[in-house]
Amino acid sequence: MEEEMEPLRKNQTWEVVPLPVGKKAIGYEWVYKRKEDPYELGGTRYKARLVVKGFSQKEGVDYNEIFSTVVKHTSIWVLLSIVAHGDLELEQHNVKTAFLHGELYDEIYMHQTEGFKFVNKESQIRFQEIMEGEDDRINALPDCLLLEILSRLPSIKRAIRIGTLSKRWKHLWTSVPTLCFNDYTRTLSDFISSVDKTLTQCHQLKLKKFLVCTTYDTQYVSQVNSWIRYAISCNVEDFSLTLWNMKFEAEFLLEQIFFISSSFTDLTLRGCIFNPIGAINWKNLRNLCITWGYLHEDLIENILSGSPLLETLVLRYCYGYRRLDITSKSVKNLVFSGHIIRDDDDDDDDDDDGDITYIIEINAPNILSLTIEDDVLLWRLLLINVSSSLVEANLDFANMGHNEIIPEEAEEEMLKGLLLKLRHVKELKIGDLCSEVLSRLEAKGFIFPLNMKFPDIIPPLCSDSNSNEIERKNVQLKDNLDKAYINVILTFNFDTTCKVFIKMNGKNVLYVLYLFNYECIVLR
Repeated sequence: MEEEMEPLRKNQTWEVVPLPVGKKAIGYEWVYKRKEDPYELGGTRYKARLVVKGFSQKEGVDYNEIFSTVVKHTSIWVLLSIVAHGDLELEQHNVKTAFLHGELYDEIYMHQTEGFKFVNKESQIRFQEIMEGEDDRINALPDCLLLEILSRLPSIKRAIRIGTLSKRWKHLWTSVPTLCFNDYTRTLSDFISSVDKTLTQCHQLKLKKFLVCTTYDTQYVSQVNSWIRYAISCNVEDFSLTLWNMKFEAEFLLEQIFFISSSFTDLTLRGCIFNPIGAINWKNLRNLCITWGYLHEDLIENILSGSPLLETLVLRYCYGYRRLDITSKSVKNLVFSGHIIRDDDDDDDDDDDGDITYIIEINAPNILSLTIEDDVLLWRLLLINVSSSLVEANLDFANMGHNEIIPEEAEEEMLKGLLLKLRHVKELKIGDLCSEVLSRLEAKGFIFPLNMKFPDIIPPLCSDSNSNEIERKNVQLKDNLDKAYINVILTFNFDTTCKVFIKMNGKNVLYVLYLFNYECIVLR
């Protein structure tokens, strides 16, 4: 107890004063804990903490807001990862007395502690206030710098919470130029209400960034449209809208005003339907990322012609096109990240023999960087024309047939064709997803380009015993899924990973299975 009281006295956390008329003193209590040493080095420690009886106060009378600074385990994990990655040194400090590290802007009185009373026994403890502008360098900072600090927080919810630390900060968040809404802890209806309420209090004239990431239901289409209109009215530069649904497809139809907003410099869209009437006008757009979008060739051409400054184009699991004509001279970076096929898109894809020969052609004569990654539901991906000045290429994909397993020879021919087409590139990187096909090509004597950078680990080909065991698990898992009326097709990568392509209720769903000691763990 003496150890607890000493730093409180030393740092003048409080002063002893008579209780003013009309004021109420809060009670206190000691919390004791016995801490055992698991290594039996220092023996048993007895700890005491002095706490205020906050439960004796009434909300709205004695206080209006509650704020408690706690650390999340994920934050610690991220910090440890950064330290390990950068080979840094990490120091740990133990904060023993919470009263010493809080900022107080109101008068709070507490009864004196038994055994530690000071001077007049009738007097009470008054916690010292922090006066605005006095010994508070953060509050002395200019508004522009404080706004910059608040805008760097991961969500507007954090900025609102931090505003409770200071009277001066209380309403400053309403002018923050960055609005990020990505709270996954609430229901969709609560999230929608929270965004609506927050935007009614904001009064920005200019927005640097507006981000919304949430699940989506079509009943909230008017609310989402109002958010977009608000962002456009503030001439937002970086706009990100991610709308999730269990169908893994686009459901939200973008309004026409969205396609003629010239303030966009960065666009990230997921789950949105593109149906522009007339020409698109994104004259300042430099980076565009589209996920789960239906894009036909004419729409892609409209996007490129309406974005004369576009430098980076990212297409993630988009569909509806057979050919990518990236002929714009401004586009220097192309990312082809996954590809899906809708059942109603492949009615005419069967040849005379009944085999599916779904092919995507990429024509990009001006790009400097090309990335092909993730799961590609294609038989072939052809590079028709790539720039001779292409500097960097990254291949980290696994190609899967549409509703069927691709033969190993087709996988090898596809990767071999890409490697030969990119042999002139200055830096050619190959990712782990291509490792199994690489090992088969190496076993067959294929000579790899000299500019190629191999993955850190290329797995060996599966032994017969492992292949037999995996095949047994394949059959067992297939039987179990068939009993649930699910059509499933498996393709294995290495001897520890397999990919599962499931057709459930007419929808295509991709699963990845990891086999540890030949036990299947399904991750969607």
